[in-house]
Amino acid sequence: MISFIKLHSEIFILLFLLFLTIDAFILIIKFTNNLDSRPNLKISYDISKSYYLGSFYDNEYILVIINLTIENKSAKSVDILNIKLLNRDRPYLATMPKIKDITNEYKSRSINLNIISDNILLKNMNIPSQDTINGYAVFDNVDLITDNRDYTIIVETPRKVFTSQIALKPSDGIF
Repeated sequence: MISFIKLHSEIFILLFLLFLTIDAFILIIKFTNNLDSRPNLKISYDISKSYYLGSFYDNEYILVIINLTIENKSAKSVDILNIKLLNRDRPYLATMPKIKDITNEYKSRSINLNIISDNILLKNMNIPSQDTINGYAVFDNVDLITDNRDYTIIVETPRKVFTSQIALKPSDGIF
């Protein structure tokens, strides 16, 4: 038996290298498929279409409404689990706020925004591959913003968490 192995060792080495090459090829395919399935999102916001407002008369609620654009640069569609606004260590979850009508006696300023039909979470819980979505993330019961502050927007997907820094400033009027 040993003499047979010595005599045909070149064939055994060749078969071993062939199996090694096939195994390496299979591992490379699995690795590239895994990379393709990873989400790759780009998050941006439009400060001119983002608002900080609330009931200033009785402080029942304070809303932060941020116009977000989320671009899916990955090869597969991506599900959004939730969107958070992080102020230092205090997170606020994007929701559909339950608010009462505010009567603005001074009529100083108004915005034209429908936080139901334009809510990014209600419209788009799934972003198709190589697509972009735009809408509003609404955060309620946010602490009063008295000075310019940096916040972090967190978009959670099943496989990865994406963050982006934003700057919010205090409201410059009554809505």
